[in-house]
Amino acid sequence: MNEYLKHYGVMGMRWGRSRGSQSVSVSGKKSKKSNEETEIDETNKKIKSERRLTNKKRRTLSDDDLKLKIGRLELEKKLKELTQQDIDKGKSPVTKLLIDIGESSLRAAGTAVGTYAVKAILDGKFDRKEAASFIKPKK
Repeated sequence: MNEYLKHYGVMGMRWGRSRGSQSVSVSGKKSKKSNEETEIDETNKKIKSERRLTNKKRRTLSDDDLKLKIGRLELEKKLKELTQQDIDKGKSPVTKLLIDIGESSLRAAGTAVGTYAVKAILDGKFDRKEAASFIKPKK
């Protein structure tokens, strides 16, 4: 009886990945985009390609075309700045809250570690479980 292992896959292909799927979800199935998402992706690709072409042809554009393109870019930039200001208004209080929580947690953990270190030095023994109970918040 002649036994051998036959390879049916594509050389160099990663295990568990389909050949045609670009985006694979955790379950291994290809994730589906909604029609709106695909339209947005296509629109963004068109805009980027148009900008690349415009950038290459900028020396041959007429003054009116240049003014239109510059006006559009300035409007997009202003829109981005305005929406960013709205985001920043909500972002700064959340950031401050998270920093305060982190500082208080570190302060409490540092105090607990210091307290246990002094106790361990005085007793002359160190116990991990007892150290962990010092750090755990009391209920």
